[in-house]
Amino acid sequence: MPLAIITGASRGIGAAYARELAMRGYDLLLVARDTNRLNQLAAALQKHNTNITIERQNLDLANPHAAKMLYEWATSFNRPVDLVI
Repeated sequence: MPLAIITGASRGIGAAYARELAMRGYDLLLVARDTNRLNQLAAALQKHNTNITIERQNLDLANPHAAKMLYEWATSFNRPVDLVI
């Protein structure tokens, strides 16, 4: 299955992309600042798309160190990333 990283995934365009890519069978690495909304979205997506893997990470990409943390987290899955949003 293809793998996508979606930043800002807890609302708006990020959440819309997460829903669409989940329906298309993408495994998802979801990133957002709002942990509660991120968890709610991941649970809803997993409920309707049981054949995909969804991982989530609470990060504020405005933080100068967040990009490195995102990179380290994403590469820990040892899979190529097909799409970054």
